Amino acid sequence: MTRDLKEVSKEVSEFYDHLHQIITFPGNSVQSYRTAEIGPTHEDIIVDSALQPGMKVLDAGCGLGAFDYYAASKINCDITAITFSPKELEKAKKFYADKQVKGKLVYRLADFHFMRDTFADDTFDMVMFLESFEHAYDKEKVLRDAYALLKKGGSLFIKFHFLLWLNADGREAEFNASVKSETDNFRIFSHVTLPDFIKLVQQIGFLPVVIKVPGIQFDFYKASMDNIAIVNKNMPGFNYSQPNFQVTQCYNVLLKKA
Repeated sequence: MTRDLKEVSKEVSEFYDHLHQIITFPGNSVQSYRTAEIGPTHEDIIVDSALQPGMKVLDAGCGLGAFDYYAASKINCDITAITFSPKELEKAKKFYADKQVKGKLVYRLADFHFMRDTFADDTFDMVMFLESFEHAYDKEKVLRDAYALLKKGGSLFIKFHFLLWLNADGREAEFNASVKSETDNFRIFSHVTLPDFIKLVQQIGFLPVVIKVPGIQFDFYKASMDNIAIVNKNMPGFNYSQPNFQVTQCYNVLLKKA
């Protein structure tokens, strides 16, 4: 890695702090690969992650905490949701922290690059990254730390936009420009292809259980394009436009700690 992780985290935190001052997300969910109504998206995550009653769960990069409240209100589980954005933490607590849930729900300010500074090893039954792994600058460190925090037989669930090279033939410059735009504008610091990711997690000791496209009707709902326009107008240096060909593909990936 060529940059200090704390510097990277501070930049991402400031980005989201600013973002939440100028935009309201449908259903309080920052996820991009989602249905217009957030319920089916959350149900898809619950099914593919095999979230069960009694589990102790860490949501690493919880955003505004919408999924965590939804899951804890339906399933008697213990969820700790962390973000490194003070604004996200403030809004998550405002929206959900005092609401009734079946299990236990706690929101905390913490950096998933340094999870082992906050939590003890062998603590969680599941660690989740729901479109937050994009912001993991040192992905190998984050994955190894998640492995350490999991109990034996625990699960790692990642919903992530994996990099595609399928459409780059003859359009390499355009493809690379789209990747750079995504990186610069959304503070996505490193991309990875699915084959490279699976090779890495297997080296760490994870066993793949589920690898699939989310089972939802993907809806390019108008609000998302409106949101991009708002951010383009109000955030200095932000200038993003949707590429006219696919650069990444979202997958749900469930892994088990051996």
